[in-house]
Amino acid sequence: MKNTGITARVREAARRLRVFGSDDIGSELDIQTYADARRVRTTINDLRKTGEIECVDRGRYRYVARSSSAVRSCVCRAMHVKGVFSAREITMLSDADASYVRHIIRDLIASGDLEKAGLGESSKGKLESRYRVRHFDRFYKTIVMGMEPRISTNLHE
Repeated sequence: MKNTGITARVREAARRLRVFGSDDIGSELDIQTYADARRVRTTINDLRKTGEIECVDRGRYRYVARSSSAVRSCVCRAMHVKGVFSAREITMLSDADASYVRHIIRDLIASGDLEKAGLGESSKGKLESRYRVRHFDRFYKTIVMGMEPRISTNLHE
């Protein structure tokens, strides 16, 4: 079993099984070594902390699908906190799928809430696109908190 992608594989197996134990996930993923079984247990505990998996009984868990609005909210919060960021940074901070983060960035650029801030160097020395939140207060109120913008009723403006 590869070290990369274990979370996605455990998440997918949990989604298929609905109610399961770590041994069930292990047999579903065809785990062969103790080290891999330990990685599965650690991943299950991590998913419990994020709320994607809940404990139903001792050693038995249930997969609870995270709604996309909760994931979107987490992504937008991470964007607001960072201010200037890359898609990779937001993916790491929010634990969302990279393609979903890029989709949200494209939507927010199209709506005028984000803008390209140029190119920056990643931790591996490669160039990556950087983005900037255009108006922090408005972004926080409308995108992160989901409040509608106030329309001025003052006729003298």
